[in-house]
Amino acid sequence: VVACSAPKADPDDYFPLADGHAWTYRMTTTRDDDLPRAQAFTIHARAAQNMGGDPAHRRHTSDGTDYWLRSDKTGIYRIAVRTPLDLNALADEPHRYVLQKPYQPGTSWQATTTAYVLQRRSEVPKEIRRTHKPFPMTYTIAAMDEKLVVPAGTFERRNGSLRANDR
Repeated sequence: VVACSAPKADPDDYFPLADGHAWTYRMTTTRDDDLPRAQAFTIHARAAQNMGGDPAHRRHTSDGTDYWLRSDKTGIYRIAVRTPLDLNALADEPHRYVLQKPYQPGTSWQATTTAYVLQRRSEVPKEIRRTHKPFPMTYTIAAMDEKLVVPAGTFERRNGSLRANDR
């Protein structure tokens, strides 16, 4: 479930990169004792930084991970990542799309991913993702006119613009 806060948001910006935006996800984990544990996971958009001679937008997560993203005529893509275990940012080769243009139903792209759902009880890192082989994930824009209701409000496209309505 997603909650968003977006100061001065562009009504047609599907993936805001500007400094000051924040997204909070409510996560619930259930282990073998069947007791659900709820926690928040937050992503903050930070000021752009110079990466490889060009500016890149930085996203910082509540678990200490940083992502650097760029946007151009092909879409929005990640160029580097730094986890709490990494001393320096690791470049994505090739870069990995987060949202590819054109923004219309049927647009597809692939990015590698790994299993994130498996967790260890006390080892670091908590998620078992560095020990499993990455695999390709295909993403496809399915619709542009769906109404989405989340705790942050209702989001829908009306009159050609993306609108956020408070609940």
